[in-house]
Amino acid sequence: MVGGGPTGVETAGALADLVNDVMPERYHDLDVGRACIVLVDHGDTVLRPFSDRAHAYAAKVLAHKGVRWSSEPTGIFRGCTNFVETISTPAQLPRLSELAIQAAVLDRGVGMVILPGDIAAMEVPGDAERDPIHTHRPVLRPTEVALDEAAEVINGGERIVIFGGEGTRQARAEVLELAERLQAPIGYAYRGKDILEADNPHAVGMTGLLGWGGAAGALASCDCLLLLGTDFPYVTNPDFGALARVVGLHGERVEAAANFGPAITRALEHPGPALVDFVTDPRGLSMPPHTTLEQVKGFALTTSKLMFGGEAAEVWEQAKSNIRDLGQVL
Repeated sequence: MVGGGPTGVETAGALADLVNDVMPERYHDLDVGRACIVLVDHGDTVLRPFSDRAHAYAAKVLAHKGVRWSSEPTGIFRGCTNFVETISTPAQLPRLSELAIQAAVLDRGVGMVILPGDIAAMEVPGDAERDPIHTHRPVLRPTEVALDEAAEVINGGERIVIFGGEGTRQARAEVLELAERLQAPIGYAYRGKDILEADNPHAVGMTGLLGWGGAAGALASCDCLLLLGTDFPYVTNPDFGALARVVGLHGERVEAAANFGPAITRALEHPGPALVDFVTDPRGLSMPPHTTLEQVKGFALTTSKLMFGGEAAEVWEQAKSNIRDLGQVL
């Protein structure tokens, strides 16, 4: 809670009553002992405009309720912001505000300025220093030697696949042009979906649960994989049931449809936490509620590229996995 005035003190006290008196009775599964209420103010006491007697009484009551008091808000917010500073004179306001905005834009995080109430009531000098806010992020470029080495690897590849992520946001046109020159399919991570999926004739989707067989097949069969603006997010079938058992939970892995019901029953009957890992068909498509003609055309285009690219076996396996959804498409 920020602000040690009447509103902050009253709200902090009410929250403490909620945590100490109400929640233990109504929410027995919550560990309310871990809750922590901190009242932050730049001044040296709560209720600063009031009398010394009011200061002492409010501090005593809050301490009894378990409310902590801090007069160093900068330290409180340092770990969750990209920039935080306290303004101690009106002349600092323009420059520190500019730095906070610049940090928020360039670092894509939180820029924070703490303005004490007494400083907020003062006038900012007309001759206070002002500087432009730089919003252009620096560009990192590989060395010429590294680019030559990458070009040599690409030129030696016969089945090249591009896999992109958030880092391609400012280079979508260049990625698509590269794919066109290399005649390479483009897979993408979840954070690259909104960048590389739409109006992309080379797109083959994502990997994993939210993807479909095209991207997984392309990655499995390529001899040269270009990771652009992403790490490698492709993980092969971890057994989450076994992981649950390692930490003392009830866990099991279901690989056959016949075991679905019994696994659910055992999990619900277990007296503690339970985890059931259902293995899905990696080639199974996530079908939308209503299939449009444009979606069918896009799927047919991608499938045709896989066929002409020598992936007929993969296309056939995918068709067998999704034959049950044919009626929904039609």
